[in-house]
Amino acid sequence: MEEKTSSGRRVPRGPKASKGPSGSLGQAYNVDSVTWDAANSRYVIKLTGITYTHTTYVTMVTAVDSAYTATYGADSGNLLVYLRNPAGVKQKAHFSFVVLKAS
Repeated sequence: MEEKTSSGRRVPRGPKASKGPSGSLGQAYNVDSVTWDAANSRYVIKLTGITYTHTTYVTMVTAVDSAYTATYGADSGNLLVYLRNPAGVKQKAHFSFVVLKAS
């Protein structure tokens, strides 16, 4: 997937979104759903037309609050996002992510 900038330069375009703890999903592109898995304290992200694996895609996940840390993984073709507060406890928080196909 690519898009052109106003200067005509081609840039890769992949799934991306920002997510708030209240469940709001902003600026989503190629994201089918984002759900909170309370049993495992993580977000489960289903991407449009992608069976996600962490070895096939380049992924960047960033916690909005710099005191939090963000990590990610994969399960059953979904992207998993974990956010930890300063005490290391997994919990809901705002984050952003982008996924690009590795070449």
